[in-house]
Parts: sequence; C-alpha cells; structure tokens
Amino acid sequence: MALHWQVIIALVLGVIYAVSVVYYADVNDTKAGVQFTADYIAPFGVIFVRVLKLIAVPMVLFSIIAGIGSLKNIKQLGRVGIKTLLIYVGTTMSAILIGLLLVNLIKPGTFPSEDSRIEKRIEYELWLSETPAAPRLDDVSFLTDPQYSNKVIQVRDRLAMTPIDPEALDKLEKAAKEKSKGPLAKLVDIFPQNIFYSISDEEGSSNMLQVIFFAIKYQTDIIGNKFHQIIRIWFIAEQLIDLICIQFLILFCRLSSTNNPLNSLISPQCLAI
Repeated sequence: MALHWQVIIALVLGVIYAVSVVYYADVNDTKAGVQFTADYIAPFGVIFVRVLKLIAVPMVLFSIIAGIGSLKNIKQLGRVGIKTLLIYVGTTMSAILIGLLLVNLIKPGTFPSEDSRIEKRIEYELWLSETPAAPRLDDVSFLTDPQYSNKVIQVRDRLAMTPIDPEALDKLEKAAKEKSKGPLAKLVDIFPQNIFYSISDEEGSSNMLQVIFFAIKYQTDIIGNKFHQIIRIWFIAEQLIDLICIQFLILFCRLSSTNNPLNSLISPQCLAI
C-alpha cells in the first residue's frame, strides 16, 4: 500500500477513535475513555512530536548551510530566495482560502447543543469580566440576564472547582507580551542575539527564523571568504543528520509495529527503508 494511503487511513482511524471516545463520554457521563486516551495514547504523540523537534533544527541548519555552499554563484541565492518567498506566500494564501471556505461551509460553531453554547458564552463573559484589557466584541450580556442567573451560578461553581491550566496561562501571558510589542517586532525577532538560545531556549523551544537567518548569514560569509574546507565539513554534517533522521524513523516505526496492532498498517513501508 502506498505511503499516502497509509497516512490517510491513520488519520481517519484517529478521527473515528476521538469522536467515539467523546461521544461515549457524553452519553454515559464518564471520562474513562478520555482519561485512558490522555494516559496511554497521548504520550506516544508527545514522543513523536519531540523527536520531530529534535531532528528539525539541526536538519534545517545543516541543509541550508550545505545548500548555499553548493551554489556556484552567490547571486543565485537571490533568485532562489524570491522563488521561495513567492511559493510561501502562495501556499499561505491557499491555506487561508481553504480554511475560510471550509469554516463557512461546515460552520462548526452550530453543532453544540443550546445548553453547551449558553455555558460557553457565560464562560466567555466571565473571562471578559476578569480580563479588562480584552476587547468586547458585542453588547450581549448573559451575566446580567435574569433568565440565566441559575446557569451563571452553576458555571461559576464549576470553574471554581476546575484547576487552571498552566499551559493556558502561559499562552495568555505570551499573547499579552506579543500584543505589547511594536509593529516591527517580528522583523527584530529574525535577528538572533545568541544562536544557541535560538536553537533551544529555557523552555526547550526553538526560533526557526533565527536559525535560518544564522545559516544563511554564516554560509554567505564563508563563500565570500572562500573557506572551502569548512563547506565540506557542513556537507558531511548534513549527510550525518540525514542518516540520523532515517534511523529515528526506522526505530519509531519498528517500535510502533511491535506494540500496537493498528500500526501494522505502516510497518512494512518503514521496514523497507
């Protein structure tokens, strides 16, 4: 079976499983399936994403440096950059248009029940009351409407018993910081102060734009000074990273094929690498 069909089948199985778990939890008023998914299935997704992040930064860094080093004329970099920018803008616009089209066709906000929509609206208004800096998008107020007074009390009690998600708070703080920056902040963020911090900060995340800028600047300086021996070293490093990526893929597929019968759909393709 072709690899793209294996990926599509895996995506469909994942969607069916997720919808089934959520539906079962709503019908039977139990969180057993959701908890099982969080405890025993989600960790494999986290591991996979971490392995991708582990490979992504060195692969991008070495590939760009080696790619620029293979150019016979540094002026070719400008033409390649313009083509890359045009492709990026085109794919981004296509993704936006497809997203807007699907949202207007499917209208996902209309599927929840009326009670669920009322609860979410009350939660939103409670959040607005606790966040003065957030803009209000309309004049509707369920908090002051007498017919929703009991529902407001229920939602307040439920939120008081629900622990605050630290990841959500962290995202809100980051969003507030980004909002307070100037209009050219994104341009400033492209230029790194420390390449090692760009590769991995204290939270373990990477700033890929800064890594790409460093790779382009570093290699153009090397080509300008004709340090051909250093260019060869980066070619060797790129081949080494490619080898490591392949070995990671083989290892992950072999482990998944031995531990989960559903993953037998992808194991033959992986073992054939």
